[in-house]
Amino acid sequence: MTWVAPRGPHFSNTAASASYVDNAFRMSAKPADRASISIRGDADTAVQVRAAIFRDGSTFGEPEWVAILLRRREQYDASLDAFLKELRAAANESPTREELVTRLEALRISLLATLPAPASPITDLNLPSLTVAAQREAVEMVSGLVIATFKKLPVIRRGASVKTQSYRESLAFMTQMLKNRRIKFSDVMGN
Repeated sequence: MTWVAPRGPHFSNTAASASYVDNAFRMSAKPADRASISIRGDADTAVQVRAAIFRDGSTFGEPEWVAILLRRREQYDASLDAFLKELRAAANESPTREELVTRLEALRISLLATLPAPASPITDLNLPSLTVAAQREAVEMVSGLVIATFKKLPVIRRGASVKTQSYRESLAFMTQMLKNRRIKFSDVMGN
């Protein structure tokens, strides 16, 4: 679902913005039955739902707005595949953690380079600018999670004991997580 609201991460603070909620991107085990959002604003804050894609694949809204959501999903799908491929290669090649972070950051840059540069800031809600912002956000969602995992290895808490997950454990965990995420995303998308 996309809606128009007063602020957003890729938009100036004074312009209207677009925000997205998509259960297909949820990390939980099962999709939520409904999305809920909170928007802060003054009494005159207006929210307008522009498009939605429902679980059964039916859509709501103008085709151009639905297309933005579909392109965002396509980019998310491509990003999952690219990062999963890189993690699988790393498992076979055994680079150092620092080398892997460098490779993952290069992959992020290369994925973003395939997309047009965003207008900065987006001052109006024109469809081409929103499409680019949505696609770039999809790359950042996947890359941010993966890169952050290897920049600072996760801490595992089991009862009173605390340990930092090893690089190899993190690599195996993240590879499995992206694989599961890819399967779930394919199920949601009907692929």
